[in-house]
Amino acid sequence: MIIVPSTSERLTALQILINAHLEMAIPGWALPAEFVAERLARHPEQHILDPWVIERQTLLRVEAGRVLAAVHLLRYGNGDDVAPDYRNAGDIAWLLFAPGTEAAGHELLVAARQQMREWGVRVIYAWDTGLPVPLCSGIPDAWPHIRRLFAESGFLADGGIEYIFGGELAAIPAPASAPMAGVSVCPAVSGVETTFVLRHNDEHIGRCECVADLTQDGRLPAFAGWGKLEMLEVAAPWRNQGLGRWLVQHAVAWLREMGCTRIAFSVTPADDARGAGRFYRRFGWERWLTLEKGWVDRGV
Repeated sequence: MIIVPSTSERLTALQILINAHLEMAIPGWALPAEFVAERLARHPEQHILDPWVIERQTLLRVEAGRVLAAVHLLRYGNGDDVAPDYRNAGDIAWLLFAPGTEAAGHELLVAARQQMREWGVRVIYAWDTGLPVPLCSGIPDAWPHIRRLFAESGFLADGGIEYIFGGELAAIPAPASAPMAGVSVCPAVSGVETTFVLRHNDEHIGRCECVADLTQDGRLPAFAGWGKLEMLEVAAPWRNQGLGRWLVQHAVAWLREMGCTRIAFSVTPADDARGAGRFYRRFGWERWLTLEKGWVDRGV
């Protein structure tokens, strides 16, 4: 039977399904039940997309009290305040099902499409928003059963690929003296977010942005100790001179001061081809996941 979750018992069963998938992706990550319930009603971290949502629905495939599969659906409005690509669009924000229960996952995807037809949407996006945690806005290769369902059901991944890297911070040395004369690093701290600006005299030649707390003010205790690298760039004429490494060492030193012991971040295939992966592996950080983003079905 496909139902809309409404009881605390079903919420707990849904939490178990979500956390089992997070554990497959990055061991130790998990969401509290209250957080799951809040994000079914609203996704405040989606500052742009969430205000455009005019309908939400969460469907479950339940058997003997166990949630075998779950899907969270969004419908975007058709007003001028909504970006053209999202006007009258539907979004399968996420769909999860336990390995070995492919029939339940297929049944729920059929029901999701039926709901989209009833809403009268012109296009169906999938995994465009994703689970309400960092780095889960697509389907990771740790969930081959979910990727297979969408691929075999006519969805195309046209939002690109991201590589998810991560690792420990403890072994990374503190920044030493500047690699060359005239360079400096200036931090600009804003709460748990910081931008480290790299300068040569008065010239801005690079920056590194990072976040020192992924717990969202303590609402996600399983994410304690995790930091995230948001951006790293060094201007082309200044690369391959040790400045990028020096800049990251400043960021890591600050993350450790803020209580972080681990880090996670995304790298595009283009940046990886230019050597980003090799650069990050020098810190002992490895590629954990490949994330396929932005699935779409235009044949509603």
